[in-house]
Amino acid sequence: LTFYGQPVEPWSLLHATANAGDNIIYVQGDLRNKGWVADAYILVSSTGYGTEKNCRMDRKDKCQTEKFQIQSVSIEPSGNVMKITLKSNLLYKHLGESVTIPGALNGETVERRATVGLLDRNINVKGTEVDAFGAHTMMLSGQMVLDYVEFGPFVGQAFQLGRYAVHFHTPNEPIFKNGLKESDDPRMQGSHQQLSRVRGCAIHGSFNRAVAVHGCHFLPVERNVAYNIMGHA
Repeated sequence: LTFYGQPVEPWSLLHATANAGDNIIYVQGDLRNKGWVADAYILVSSTGYGTEKNCRMDRKDKCQTEKFQIQSVSIEPSGNVMKITLKSNLLYKHLGESVTIPGALNGETVERRATVGLLDRNINVKGTEVDAFGAHTMMLSGQMVLDYVEFGPFVGQAFQLGRYAVHFHTPNEPIFKNGLKESDDPRMQGSHQQLSRVRGCAIHGSFNRAVAVHGCHFLPVERNVAYNIMGHA
């Protein structure tokens, strides 16, 4: 299975602190040609502990990670900061600041900045609107390449073993193709998954985890965004 989506920048960081009630945020980098456009959906991660510990998939809670739709984007005069106007207001404060470490010899800082993730991709795998029973992708042999794919909403199946949004499951069979019968290349052996990958994907609204990897070696899973996942991501 191979999906090659349009490359995007999966996430950035807040450039400046955004306060509750604001509908404008500033993020690091010029992302206008990297998928961050009007009507796209983004998330802004929590930077506070809050009081809510039992986050709900319907988001009728007080958990501080928030989802928004973009109204417009523009670049600031500095050239490396992008202004995003949102279609709704922030409910919570999200930090975007550098804090100098007391006593640091060289002025080292701690970056306290919310992650801002892009949820939209031009390839979208999703299930029908059935609660707790969504689409799932499972690789049992061969290889699976997932580049810049959106999984969600309605993916994964709640409380069902092995029914995850993206699942590499003990691929023990060799991945010989095109008449090839054998190979000394270790990358061609089933559990060695260097030729597979999950890169730049967005997984959201999953009823059962985001990415599950079983019995694989050297599988690249990089620069993905997971939001509103039942169970660990």
